[in-house]
Amino acid sequence: TAAAAAAEQRINELQQENNALAVGVATSALEHIKVNRILKETSARATEMEAKLAEETSARVKAEATVAKANKLAFGFGVFALLAVLVLVLGMLIPQAVKPGQQFKSGTPLVNSSDSITAFDEPAFDSLQANK
Repeated sequence: TAAAAAAEQRINELQQENNALAVGVATSALEHIKVNRILKETSARATEMEAKLAEETSARVKAEATVAKANKLAFGFGVFALLAVLVLVLGMLIPQAVKPGQQFKSGTPLVNSSDSITAFDEPAFDSLQANK
């Protein structure tokens, strides 16, 4: 019968449409799964990169603190060296400026002419002891 054949053909067409829709839904679901997997991988990579960045930042901060400490130490050493040179220079200049027999304004000799600044002189020491 023609009506039964037409109905059967319509059933076949609907089944083909249903199959096409099922394939489309399955394809869409697979794409959705792929996108979710990519998002999870990207999120994991972003988390790893954040952790690496935090480590690098921490290392950079530590390095900057170490450099600051080294700069302070170098500055302190420089000041110490400068003071040491100053003491040495003054130590060399003062004996040259002070002459034996030179007197203060009060008239008291700063250094007796018999004193020895550079070496211990026993006769001069004995004469100083005898004057006391």
